Amino acid sequence: MEVVDAQGTTIRDATVTATNVDTGRTITSTTGERGVTTAVNEDIGSGSVRLVATAGSKVSAPAEVAWTCDDCHCHPEPSTVRLQLHP
Repeated sequence: MEVVDAQGTTIRDATVTATNVDTGRTITSTTGERGVTTAVNEDIGSGSVRLVATAGSKVSAPAEVAWTCDDCHCHPEPSTVRLQLHP
């Protein structure tokens, strides 16, 4: 998952919150140097997951990812998400 500003520049230290809509389970992570976090993983569980990024007073529009789990692993669809911060 990547976080960018309105110009498309990646944002370091943005907070990404992922919430499983069905279970309420939440994972919060912070983007690294390249504006990317991989901390939202299969621990979130299957179902619809709502993603939101914040950095200071800027916030992204929410995005949704569908996590599907089999006996061994969970897979997000889409597999990559870009959250754009707005003032």
